[in-house]
Amino acid sequence: INFYFGNKYNELFDKYVEVKDISCGMNGNPGHPYLDTRINVYTCLTHICNTNCSFCNYHYGDSVKFDFEKWKYCIDEIMDKLGIFKASFTGGEPTLQFDTFVKCLEYLKSKDENIFTIINTNGSNLDKLIGLDCLDNIALSRHSIDDVENQKLFNSTVVPKLELIKAFPEKEKLHLSCNIVKGYVEHIVYQSDSGY
Repeated sequence: INFYFGNKYNELFDKYVEVKDISCGMNGNPGHPYLDTRINVYTCLTHICNTNCSFCNYHYGDSVKFDFEKWKYCIDEIMDKLGIFKASFTGGEPTLQFDTFVKCLEYLKSKDENIFTIINTNGSNLDKLIGLDCLDNIALSRHSIDDVENQKLFNSTVVPKLELIKAFPEKEKLHLSCNIVKGYVEHIVYQSDSGY
């Protein structure tokens, strides 16, 4: 678990951890002071992925078992000392550990229902995410508007086709996340212009 917040020290796990108190500047604008002391937590559920993207190392991941009890201990410590604003779940492909993922979401929401929860996914199990009230946002990796080109970038056919994404019933939760890959930039420009 990584902790992001401030240039001051907070005690976590019997150590002093430096956290930022000013946001990163963007587009030439300076950062601004954080008014909220809660932090963002990023949890990697697995290093295994069911795609084989050329620009990513996670398809070479190991099968180390996620320790839910240790994770709960960390979450409890963070909640007691700072609070959590946002919790992101990543991987590999986090939906490959779906039951654990749901257990984590439910635990977070039982601690504070206002924690904003996000999953970063390739979408191979997008249908499983429908109706999860404890999930606030889905960052869906999509690297080309064209289904064939997208499958080439993922080196896999398990990623959802554009029609399935357009038909997703909870669009308010869904946003696309893309990597700009050499040789595929024209698809990214078209993708942003198309609204998907």
